[in-house]
Amino acid sequence: MASEGAATNRLDVVKASFWPLLVAVAMIVFAGPLSRLVTAVATNAGPAQEIELGPIKLKLSARAAAAIEPPSNEVATALAKLSDAEKEQLISRQENGLNQVCLPGGFVNPGSSPTANASELRFIELKLTSFADRPRAPSDTESWCKFDSTRWAAFTELGRKVRRYLVDISIKAVQITKS
Repeated sequence: MASEGAATNRLDVVKASFWPLLVAVAMIVFAGPLSRLVTAVATNAGPAQEIELGPIKLKLSARAAAAIEPPSNEVATALAKLSDAEKEQLISRQENGLNQVCLPGGFVNPGSSPTANASELRFIELKLTSFADRPRAPSDTESWCKFDSTRWAAFTELGRKVRRYLVDISIKAVQITKS
C-alpha cells in the first residue's frame, strides 16, 4: 500500500508540473515572436481615442486639443493645486457670480460646515476668488452662517482664467456623440 501511495504522489507531481513546464517551454521557443508582438501592440495602439459611456461615446479630438493654447505658468500652477472636486466646483460656478462664504467661527451649528464653504475658502487661499465689496442684508445669508460672519467671494482674474481653461478643455478636446 505504501508503494501505491508513493506512485500516486509521483503521478500527482508529474500532472501538476506538466502545464507549467509546457508553458515555460512555449515561452522559450516563442520568446522572440511574443516580444515583437507585445512591442508592436504597445507602439501602434497608443492611448484610447474613444470611450463609450452607456448611450454616449466620447471621442478625444487630437486636432481640436492641439488648437487649445497651453496654459500660462500661473494657470498651470493653480490647476496642479486643485483636486478634481474643486475643478468641478470651479466649472459649475457662474463666472460673474458671487458665492457666500462663512468665516471660521461663524457657523450657526459649529459641528457642520458645508463643503462648498471649505472649497470657497480654499479658492480664496489660492487667489482664485477674493472677498467682494458687496453690502450684505440679513435676507442675503443662508441660515447656516451668522450674519456678521458672512462675506461674498467673486472670481479674481486668475480664477476666471483657470475656469475658462477648464471649460475650453472639456468642450474643445472632447466630441460627444450618441452611440
